[in-house]
Amino acid sequence: MVDLGGILGLGTFILFILFLGGIVWLYYWLKGSKLAGWARTGVSAVDTESKQLASAGKSLTEAKDSTDSDKKTSKLEQSKKRLTKVQSELDEDEQTTNLTVQKAGSIVKELKNKVTELDSLEQTDAVKFAKNKTTGDFQTLDRLMSKLKAKQGENSEIIKETKGKISTLLSNINTNTSKEAIQNAINAEKEIEDLHQQRLQINNDIKTLVTQITSLQKEITSTIDNAKPT
Repeated sequence: MVDLGGILGLGTFILFILFLGGIVWLYYWLKGSKLAGWARTGVSAVDTESKQLASAGKSLTEAKDSTDSDKKTSKLEQSKKRLTKVQSELDEDEQTTNLTVQKAGSIVKELKNKVTELDSLEQTDAVKFAKNKTTGDFQTLDRLMSKLKAKQGENSEIIKETKGKISTLLSNINTNTSKEAIQNAINAEKEIEDLHQQRLQINNDIKTLVTQITSLQKEITSTIDNAKPT
């Protein structure tokens, strides 16, 4: 006779293993999604700065061209408000970038802990293949992390320079409203926009690196899980 109890027990055990595997996969997938989400937040903060800077530049130009003193004052106030908003966005962007790099580092550390599971398994061909493959993958991960940290450093330097230029610009707008002074302010604002363009590229690079890291994270996790005996 067929042992129904044994079959049901085996079926339950298999479902339990699949359930546990699903939880592990979901955990790493969510971590990767969060990391990508943080990166997107940083990029959106830079997009907000783009709009604020464009608006500030427009207000300065209108202030320079205006012969109405009240309108000139109003446009200068608008530009100061926009530039002050950019300063706060800069802080948010730097914090987001730093958090992204920190979370990416945590994911790499967790993966390096996870790969040690292979050492405790019987050293079959599948396990040896997985150890070989993940060794190469971790070398790639380390290179990606180095690039990400370098971009973090570039981002911080440009943010520091941008803040200094904005502070000087705000001070100049407050003390001198002549046509020549406003033209100087317009030129200074364009320098800030140039720095901003550099940061747009850096943020896009960060987004690309994060995508590569999360993709490799899923691949490493899959390689390790597939090497385990069923």
